[in-house]
Amino acid sequence: MEIVCFFNCSWSVYRPDSDGGHRQIRKFIIESSKEIFVEKLRSEEERSERNKTMLNIKILKINVRRNAWLLLAILGIASVAVALPHPSSLACGDRIQTSIKLTHDLGPCPADGIHIVAATPVTLDLNGHKIIGQGSGTGVNMFGDSIIVKGPGRIVNFGIGIHLEHGTGHVMIYDLDLARNIEGIFLDANQVRVLDNTIDGRDRGTTGISVSGAGDYVYRNIIRNHSDFGLLLRSADPVVSQNVITENHVGIHFGSQGFYTVRGNMVFRNETNGIEAEPVDVGGCGTIEDNFLRANGENGLLVTGGSLFAACVVRDNVAEDNRLAGISIAGARGHTVIGNRASHNGVDLQWDGVAGACWTQNIFSTSSPETLPQCPPF
Repeated sequence: MEIVCFFNCSWSVYRPDSDGGHRQIRKFIIESSKEIFVEKLRSEEERSERNKTMLNIKILKINVRRNAWLLLAILGIASVAVALPHPSSLACGDRIQTSIKLTHDLGPCPADGIHIVAATPVTLDLNGHKIIGQGSGTGVNMFGDSIIVKGPGRIVNFGIGIHLEHGTGHVMIYDLDLARNIEGIFLDANQVRVLDNTIDGRDRGTTGISVSGAGDYVYRNIIRNHSDFGLLLRSADPVVSQNVITENHVGIHFGSQGFYTVRGNMVFRNETNGIEAEPVDVGGCGTIEDNFLRANGENGLLVTGGSLFAACVVRDNVAEDNRLAGISIAGARGHTVIGNRASHNGVDLQWDGVAGACWTQNIFSTSSPETLPQCPPF
């Protein structure tokens, strides 16, 4: 008896005989071939499983990368959010993008106080506190729309107290005390309302409020002690109403292109002119009405320049006790002076004789010349 095995076959007993020996061998070969085929199938299945596993690993890596970027983005946003100052930690030069209420005084700041960058509405509430400078920089520097800066509170001793440039609207500044700033408020923006503030230059101020923009309103402010202008209107069509303007070099000055409304202000004891209008030929002037002009060092109201296309309407003002003239029209054409009351001035109504200006329904005691050209009936 012999023991024979072919390939990977199991052990088998082979009995040689003349007829069946080869059949037995074929049987072993077939069985061995089956086992090889089965083994090959297993290998293919294992390979397929490995491929699936590798594919799943690749997909997992891709997802991990994607989630990593998402995680980084979330962490980045979170870091920005964390970087925004809390009221208790607010420091000089910080930037705010959300509304905030001060809980302590800020400064003295060596440069700027607070920067407001507004993509959405932002309110800065001084909440009775002060932002203090060291003589330069800007107390509150604003960029954007829909910003409110409100008091009570003080902004003191900066180059510019509040600065807004290139804004497009819906800004309000109110209930603040700005003192010893070289410029109190500087605006180069549209649709800004400035109301119920006190702007006192004291020994440093040059200009109280400087305005340039369409649809700006400046009203019920107290503006005093500035070596150039209490209120400077640079262009566009601002409305200036019910302000108290005193002890500046010039109370209100305007002269560039624009159509101004200066109405209902108390302008007194300024060093030179109470209201000074210098409209240019290519610009406009607007309306000067219902103002009280008293005890100014030169003229209560001085209008110079202008043309038929840049004429002022001066009406219903009261001018008294001004050193030179109550109302003076000098070197100007096309202006209408109507319904004003002037008394106890150096001369109540003064005109330099330039053709085009006219006068009607004014109450006065003295004029130069004695006869003024009357306006035609309407």
